Amino acid sequence: MVTHSMENILNMQYYAVTNHDEAPHSPPRKRRCLNKEQDPMSHRIIEKRRRDRMNNCLADLSRLIPAEYLKKGRGRVEKTEIIEMAIRHMKYLQGSRQDTKPPAAAAVHHPEDSVDSVSHSPSGSPAAEHYRLGFQECLSETMHFLVEVEGFFARDSLCVQLISHLQQHCEKILATSWFSSLFFINS
Repeated sequence: MVTHSMENILNMQYYAVTNHDEAPHSPPRKRRCLNKEQDPMSHRIIEKRRRDRMNNCLADLSRLIPAEYLKKGRGRVEKTEIIEMAIRHMKYLQGSRQDTKPPAAAAVHHPEDSVDSVSHSPSGSPAAEHYRLGFQECLSETMHFLVEVEGFFARDSLCVQLISHLQQHCEKILATSWFSSLFFINS
């Protein structure tokens, strides 16, 4: 009897070492169970790293979204809202690239660029550049008010039409001889 059970034990060890498909017993399953015991931990680590990476990317994305798209006073912004705002802004950028707007249009959505857009004023005079800078600052503040206080989105038709109208008005004022003569007299 001892020999028979010893033979079974040796057979089981033999099957565990050789091809798993040939084994009629469960040692290969035990071996797989050991892997499953290790897998949940490595799977958890992999999933945690993936979630951390996703959260870091969302945090970076939320910092890149212009303030016009964020509604203040709401507290924490949901992850899906961050993605939606990023998509909305990317569509706006694609739309503004297709439109042939003057470079000053970018200053409304990117206040840090407003100085660059001013320095390329057609008249070239410092007074015109200062006027354009003040006008762009006013446009930015108007957009800020509409988005933050009134609850509009920057891409709402009212905001787009108002900003477009005011930018065209600014260009018209800067192009008139009245404006340039006014500042040359005072300079």
